[in-house]
Amino acid sequence: MKKILRISGWSSLVLATIVTTAFIDHDLGEETCSDVVIDITDEKSYGFISEGDVSDLLNREFNTPISQKVKDIHTYDIEKRLRKHEAVKEAEVYITIDGKLVIRLWQRRPIIRVFSKGGSFYIDEFGEVMPVMQKFTAHVPVASGNIDIPFKEIHKMQRLGQGENKIDTSLYNDLFKLAQFIDSRQLWRAQIEQVYVDKDSEVELIPRVGNHTIVLGEVQDLEEKFEKLMLFYNKGLNKTGWNEFRKINLKFKDQVVCTKRYING
Repeated sequence: MKKILRISGWSSLVLATIVTTAFIDHDLGEETCSDVVIDITDEKSYGFISEGDVSDLLNREFNTPISQKVKDIHTYDIEKRLRKHEAVKEAEVYITIDGKLVIRLWQRRPIIRVFSKGGSFYIDEFGEVMPVMQKFTAHVPVASGNIDIPFKEIHKMQRLGQGENKIDTSLYNDLFKLAQFIDSRQLWRAQIEQVYVDKDSEVELIPRVGNHTIVLGEVQDLEEKFEKLMLFYNKGLNKTGWNEFRKINLKFKDQVVCTKRYING
């Protein structure tokens, strides 16, 4: 008898839950959207997209959600559209129990700006190309020199998965690899200001501190080369002074070759 009553009790609870959920869904669906809350989580660090940009997009493409019935607001479609924005890494869109449309955005984070023959663009932390946007400039190392990277083709390849076998991405991959290495180490992120690619596709670095050029050569053995540079900074330049040498060459294994600066007169 007790077992029958216990089963009956659980059945009542499940039925009550179903009825309550259905009532809430129906009630919420008939409610109108009372507010739009936009949260750009890293807005203080990057300004590629603003709350105003998101509001304009909503009003233009989704018929101003405020005062619409909640059941007529398609959060998945809004999420999908926001994720297509060049500045957006991730988007989350949902409606609260009190009828507010909440939009949370995370922006993409560039780690290097590339000046190519066809124009400039960023490479983000995941190796994806990112167009330059007029409203905000990221403070990241700049790559220039003999660079001819087809931004449009790479962008299309990455976005649509096309053209992978037709594009030489070796220099692009080298720049991303170098930028990723620099970005992952606080000291080098603060010290390296510019990357220059010479006619042989070898790399030189321009530091923020010190009047010298760092000859890196090929983008390989980065850990070893930067360890040599750190050792030379600590044991060499701290004794001779930071403006003693014109070039610091890291290309050769187990040694640092320097060119002294000569002052005429």
